[in-house]
Order: sequence, then C-alpha cells, then structure tokens
Amino acid sequence: MCVMSQRCDLASQMLAKEESAAFLMAPDDLSLVAVSAELCRQMRRSDSEMLGKHIQSFQEGVPGHSVSRSSNSKIRAFREATELNPHRNGEIAAVQVCQRGDGSQFVAYQFFYSGKVEGRSLVLCVQLELCEGHRPDMKMLPEIQEEAREQLWKALALLGGRPQTIIDKDVGFGFFQERLQEQCLLLDARSCQRREFNVLPRGAQVFSDRPLKPEPGGLRFAVRVDAASRAFAGLPFMGFTRQVPNDCPSLYADIATNTAQSLLVGGCGEASARDQPTHFKSGFKAPPQSEVQTFSHQPDLLRHQRTAPQEPEIGDILECRYTWQGQIQMLINDQMILEFNTGRPLTDEAHYAVLDVAFAAHRLTLVSPRQSFLSDTCVASASPDSTCCNSELDRDPSFSSFADLSQPSITLSEVPRSERRRDKLLE
Repeated sequence: MCVMSQRCDLASQMLAKEESAAFLMAPDDLSLVAVSAELCRQMRRSDSEMLGKHIQSFQEGVPGHSVSRSSNSKIRAFREATELNPHRNGEIAAVQVCQRGDGSQFVAYQFFYSGKVEGRSLVLCVQLELCEGHRPDMKMLPEIQEEAREQLWKALALLGGRPQTIIDKDVGFGFFQERLQEQCLLLDARSCQRREFNVLPRGAQVFSDRPLKPEPGGLRFAVRVDAASRAFAGLPFMGFTRQVPNDCPSLYADIATNTAQSLLVGGCGEASARDQPTHFKSGFKAPPQSEVQTFSHQPDLLRHQRTAPQEPEIGDILECRYTWQGQIQMLINDQMILEFNTGRPLTDEAHYAVLDVAFAAHRLTLVSPRQSFLSDTCVASASPDSTCCNSELDRDPSFSSFADLSQPSITLSEVPRSERRRDKLLE
C-alpha cells in the first residue's frame, strides 16, 4: 500500500502500512495531510482528490437535509479545542452521510483522535461504513465504536504509539488516558477541559491513573481552575472511587454521581455516595437513596433551586478530602465550603480520584495541596459541639450506610472572598 502526501511525507509512509480507512488532518483546519489506500478504496477517490481538502469535502453532493449539523458542530468544536490546545489528546465520534467519487452515498462512522505524531500535532481519524444510503441502524453503534477504537489504536501504534503518562512528582498521579469521555480533552497528563463548555454542562469525567496514597488525615487531591465561564453555575464534582479505571465501554457512568463505589462532592453544594460495584443507569426519575445516596447543604430546597456556596473563579484552588472518619469535604483556597458526614469511614482499599469538569469551571489542572492534612485535626473537630461529625449517627449501632441523612453536616466559610484574595496577595 503506498499513498503519499507531499505535506506530511513521514506520516504518509507510516500510514501507508495501515489496513483501515484512516487519514491524518492538520489540527488548524482539518485538511487531509495523509490518507491510507483503504480510505481511497472506500471513498472511490484517489489520494490527489482528497489531500489538502477539508473533511467536509466528503459530504459534497449530499442533500442538505441528510447532512448532520450536530456532527459538523461537534467536529468544529473539536477542531477549535485541539487548535488551541494541541499538546494532548481528545476523542470524538460522528455519524455522517458521505459521497463517494462515483456519486454513490453511504453513512460513515468517524472516530477522531487528536495528539502528537512524530512531534507534530495532528488529528487521526478512522472511518467505517455503516450502510448504504442515509438511514443507519443506530443499535449497532456500540459495536461499531469499539471496532473503530481498535482500528485507531492500531493506526496510532504505526504512527508512534500511544502517549506515555508523565507524572508530576508533587501531585503523584496523572489522568487515565486510555479512554476519554466524548466531551473531555486532556491537554497533558495533569490538565483536562470540557469541550463545548457553553453548550453542555457535564460529560467530561476523568479518573486518576493510579490509586491515591493515604495521608494521616485520609485521602485528598487538588485542582487549579484555569478557565471558567458563566454559561452554567455550580462547582465541578470531585471525589473518589474504588472502581479501577480500564479501557472498556462501561468505564464512565452517564452521570458522574452514578459512578460505582464512589463518593463525590460539588455541583450546587451537594454530595453523593454509591456503594454498588456497577454504575447506576439514570432514567427520568432521580435515583432512589438505596442506589445513590445524596446530601445537600440546602436540603429544604428543590434541586433546581439550590446554589453552590461559592462559584469557582480562575486561579482558585479546589481541594477534595475524604477523611478516615467518613467526611467528604471541599475547600476553595484552603477555606472549607462543604463537609458531609457520609457514614462511610475510609478503609485501606485502593481509591482512585474522580473529577467531572462540570458547570462553571471548564479547564482544571492537578496541583499539590497547600495545607497539611493531619488525622488529629479531624479527631479534634469531632467534639460534641463540632459540625464535622454527626454524633447521633456515630452512637447509633443500627446506623445503615443508606440512612436518610436529611440534615447533613456542612461548614461554610465566613471569610468574605474579597478578603481572602487580598490576604493571598499580601502573602
């Protein structure tokens, strides 16, 4: 197989060995810079007819009503994100009607991956034929997606292999990279962002690539807010799970708070706990407390009326803690804003960090926590007059992990935010 591109000779030589319908694009305009012979056969076009043209040239001749505007919008947002931050990878899939060189039309499944190829920032795509005409059987999409992923990883291996994680010594872990949620982009092993952040509020979940190391106070990790908007209100969800991240279709829950064996805090001043070893599948109704136990600092308000105690701003440091006594906590700039007694003391089992780049913040970077985290501070705060632990629940031997904690404990910072920022500048 021999298909060459004058613009990207080395990549073309490597892609020539690929047996799938794969092609490489420039991240700035998604123009094709290298194509495989299988793509030429699939599209019934020569390489010279495709090289240098935009991927939307595949739709030339397709009636306007058959063109998926949502897929084109997704690809456009993907291009804008990868152009601004081309260092690391993201993944999206699109279903689009394409026209071959002989005028026949078919539905294609396109799987995109952005990253570095031989030191160049490029976008790799694998295209599969779903059916002739314009109406695919959407029930086949899960199987098609896995086939496309497998073909893409093989093509990527020819082009230099999967990226290796670089761990910052101060943080101790990076984000799991083998499979990403579709709205998530990894800028490097420590930074992630939500694509189309002004349109979609959630859908950019990430896990740590290794278990967190326990500290005297329990488990914790911190992130810095690098970008935020007012399109949505609320805090990102941060927490922990005993689920081991792996490259499988069921890795991510449809909603972060439904994640298996997890404790999360954030949103509009909320927390969630799920003990079961599988994700909860969302429906039209909120999950029962026996499946996903929820907590709120405003339990008397309806869910759509609740608000976060603080909105994240660029430069803020958000820290999540899980204490040995069972508290899940969130801090902003070392000030406690949320704390719930979950009734689930931390155990010695391996726990992984969970992060959903949701709502106001849409780009976050792992950083090292700044404050000490000692067990004696938690023990000291568990005095009879403290709001850190619910002493009634601690004394009740019949307490169940699914008890209805309608009045969870919470600590809100009483220090005005402007004062904290002034103190920070004075330091």
